[in-house]
Amino acid sequence: MNTNKSFFSKYGAIIVATVLFLALGFIYCAPSLQGKVIQASDNVSGWSAVQEGVRYHQETGDYSFWTGAMFSGMPNYQIGGGSYTSERLIKPLGILFNRGASHPAWVIIYFLFGFYVLLRSFEVDRWLSIAGAIAMAFSSYFIVVIAAGHNGKTIAITYIAVVMAGCHLIFRKKYGLGLILTMVFTSIGVTIHPQMAYYVFMMIGVLWFAELWIHIKEKRYKDLIFGTVLFIAGVGIGMGCRCANVFANQEYVKETMRGGHSDLAKIEPGEQSKSGLSLDYATQYSYGWGESLSFMIPGVKGGSSSVDVGTDSKLYKDMVKKGVDKRAAAQFCQNVPLYWGDQPFTAGNVYMGAIVCFLFVLGLMIVKGPYKWAIAVSTLFSVL
Repeated sequence: MNTNKSFFSKYGAIIVATVLFLALGFIYCAPSLQGKVIQASDNVSGWSAVQEGVRYHQETGDYSFWTGAMFSGMPNYQIGGGSYTSERLIKPLGILFNRGASHPAWVIIYFLFGFYVLLRSFEVDRWLSIAGAIAMAFSSYFIVVIAAGHNGKTIAITYIAVVMAGCHLIFRKKYGLGLILTMVFTSIGVTIHPQMAYYVFMMIGVLWFAELWIHIKEKRYKDLIFGTVLFIAGVGIGMGCRCANVFANQEYVKETMRGGHSDLAKIEPGEQSKSGLSLDYATQYSYGWGESLSFMIPGVKGGSSSVDVGTDSKLYKDMVKKGVDKRAAAQFCQNVPLYWGDQPFTAGNVYMGAIVCFLFVLGLMIVKGPYKWAIAVSTLFSVL
């Protein structure tokens, strides 16, 4: 009996978390278990772009590094063609941890586990970590990106959370576990969506100042230097596993409108050719200032750009009342643009939860120590 109690007290939380996270993922995505598929626009266009290379591989067994299906011809490694030795070495890990690309339930499950690992690395209570992981994973943004087909973004966000956990563990002198998490999940998650990695690593940089304060206060200068070097080395090794794709992309981007100059880019009469994207183009899908209130007020800017409000809606009834044909009114109500924010269009607002936002502010008032200030600054930094 004592043995059973000891086992449950030691492993009970992780067992409950595993069962609960799996159940939540598959229950929430139950329609996909019935054979239904999310018609995500990015998934459809992505698969369309790579079909030429896929057919070539199926017919010859070899890989093509060029495709004529995109931009009148471009290197195929940009959209999934080709095969690097380093990619093949870590392919088993990719198959295991990138299941979310083929089944939406796994996206949610990996979010849950990723945030759970992050919270436990900060020694948050085991049971509170389960609740915290659920609160974060079911933030509306992580559901919206599934519908949009932003698989690379979901993978990056999930696994860079684990990289952040690895960083913290290294500074807690748990060098082995911290280094393994940093190396493995950097290699899996960072290069698949460099933009998300770029943002999160800036946040890790802000959190590093908390470690700087703690180590200087405790006069642990050697630990600070060793931990910093070890984390950088872990990130470097993880990045190195995927560096072939990164350097190939860096070479190609100089020939495009995004990173250099493209002769295919539209230049207005009298306008000089310039390098890179304009600020307006690069930030056109960024939140406006007022829209950030959607973190705690759902639908503050109206919601999605395409919503099926149904025939029970006031819109449908008013249209019919004003003489619009019922069939035409019903068809219009299947695709209503409710969004009125600053972005060209969106699949939905980012709602984190009024309760979650309240607990965050409450935590800033009652929790003490440098991590509180680092998290507050990094949160403000990420919004900006």
